[in-house]
Amino acid sequence: MPGNKNLNAARVAKNNEFYTLYADVEREMLSYLRYNPEVFRGKTILLPCDNPEQSNFTKYFARNFDQLGLRKLISTSYAGPIRSGQISLFDETAIDTPKRLYEPHGRIAVLDHAICGDDIPWDYLDGNGDFRSKEITALRDEADMILTNVPFSLLQPFLFWVLESGKQFAFIGNMNSITCNNTFPLLASGQIWLGATQPKVFITPDGNRESFGNTCWITNIDHGLRHEPIPLMSMQENIAHNERLRRGLLERYKQNPNALHYEKYRNYDGIEVPILEAFPSDYTGVAGVPISVLNHFCAEQMELVGCSVNADAKALGVREIGEEWIKAYREHGGTGNYTAHMHNLVLLTDGGVPIAPFKRILVRLKAPDTSGAF
Repeated sequence: MPGNKNLNAARVAKNNEFYTLYADVEREMLSYLRYNPEVFRGKTILLPCDNPEQSNFTKYFARNFDQLGLRKLISTSYAGPIRSGQISLFDETAIDTPKRLYEPHGRIAVLDHAICGDDIPWDYLDGNGDFRSKEITALRDEADMILTNVPFSLLQPFLFWVLESGKQFAFIGNMNSITCNNTFPLLASGQIWLGATQPKVFITPDGNRESFGNTCWITNIDHGLRHEPIPLMSMQENIAHNERLRRGLLERYKQNPNALHYEKYRNYDGIEVPILEAFPSDYTGVAGVPISVLNHFCAEQMELVGCSVNADAKALGVREIGEEWIKAYREHGGTGNYTAHMHNLVLLTDGGVPIAPFKRILVRLKAPDTSGAF
């Protein structure tokens, strides 16, 4: 998707300066408030990657300080370029840049009351404002909640930095990053989950807007959406009435229109569910679903079994692709970097069509409806 290309380009360029829209901050915070109206009351909130002059996180909490019942708001930023008037979040070129172009210190704003306008008083930090510094870590330990738009290239270290504190948090990151080997187990065990909304548009320092296809909120703050089960139909009902599923089975999998069925993986004991809403309510085994399931995941309804593309795929029982599938894949013009000894999930349809589905999350219903025909 074009949005994903933008995010990949940002990651390669290590361009971390993407500012969150005020509406997106407000929308996510309201989802926590609807679930628990007192979620912020009496709390000290740290915004550790947020320029006090520009951050919409800072503006939101400063404006709503009294309404939310905050005790204190702390907003800090990394030392940034003087010439642009912008505060770079974590610019890795700063070390080799002449000091006259860069402020030597990060910025900090500490509020104990609401501020209606955008003129938020701030001061300089002693250090450069890196969240991993002793100075910001001390502020983390003082706070009750940590909220921010973390620099894309530092998502993993930031996640473990906030987990180490034992505090509540919510920050924006790349959905693909949470399927990594050292992150997905946190999701599967319920230590973290995705937020209720999905920000897609961000502002660059020059004022342009960039759209990303797979950004998300990563949090341990509860909200109502994660307790809402996905409405499901039985396998037979989906095949009969789900037009998106039927079209996919006919067009991509080349199935007989009179014998439509869910495909089984060639190298794993499970079925392929190409669209989330087609998950069969009467299926008792493991199914591979698109990563978008994480946006709607209800822990009371489904169990996260694993991820198909990280190093745990083999441990989950995903077998090698095999020479037969590789041969069929090449004969059908496939050019991807697959080998017979890889453990990616693959399909080989009844019509001989080899398919390697994009990243799949393996899930199982906790209480399938087995009263149907399946």
